[in-house]
Amino acid sequence: KVHFHINWFIFHLCFFQQGYSWLKDKILSDEGRRQQSKLREVATVAEKIGCSLSQLAIGMLKTYM
Repeated sequence: KVHFHINWFIFHLCFFQQGYSWLKDKILSDEGRRQQSKLREVATVAEKIGCSLSQLAIGMLKTYM
C-alpha cells in the first residue's frame, strides 16, 4: 500500500507538473534509485510495526535528538 502511494506521487510530480524535470532526473539516477530502495525498506519496517512512514520518521527523530 505504502509503496504504491510513494510511486504514484513521484510519477505524478515528475511527469505531470512543469518545472520538476530536475526531480525526475534525480529520481531516475542511480543514487535516486538507491534512495528509493532504502525508502521502500523503511516503509516495510513501518508497516510491520503498524505505523506510517511519517510516524516512524518522527519517532526516530525524537529518539535521536
